[in-house]
Amino acid sequence: MIEHYDENHTAYHEAGHIIASIEKGFEFESATITPHIDHQGNGSFAGRSMLLTPPDIYSAGNQAVIDLAGPSAEAKFRNCPVSICYDNSEHGDFTHSRKMVEMWFNLDSYLHLSEKAPQSKEDLFQQFEQEAEEIINKRWTWVTAIAKGLLERRTLSKSEIDEIIDHLEEN
Repeated sequence: MIEHYDENHTAYHEAGHIIASIEKGFEFESATITPHIDHQGNGSFAGRSMLLTPPDIYSAGNQAVIDLAGPSAEAKFRNCPVSICYDNSEHGDFTHSRKMVEMWFNLDSYLHLSEKAPQSKEDLFQQFEQEAEEIINKRWTWVTAIAKGLLERRTLSKSEIDEIIDHLEEN
């Protein structure tokens, strides 16, 4: 669970993960935002997106994009670059996505899965970060609608998210 100080930030963050999951063909169960009080009595919000597609070495690149889409959506909502909104070294999504980059880079070096092999792990990370940002920009209306749903209900099931997207597609 990742903590944020504002429920709006958390809702957009989780919506970003869900939209990238859909775009990458990953199955998910739900998305949730919940109030959280730390041991000092400070309030914040935590979010969780329940993915059903288990990560494996062959999906590591897609998983990295999904990880990075949460911070990308939150940064867009906050109207600031991801690098300013987050300390990339300490945030859980960045830590996990860097592990996925490491796996993908090592696998790609061995099996040559990419059309153009990345020069470094950092190049690959930036490629996945850019892909996450492109997904968020392309599906911003979806992100916004799902975030609003999370703010209203705190939890959205897959069927509720599908309904929101279907409604947007009809209009």
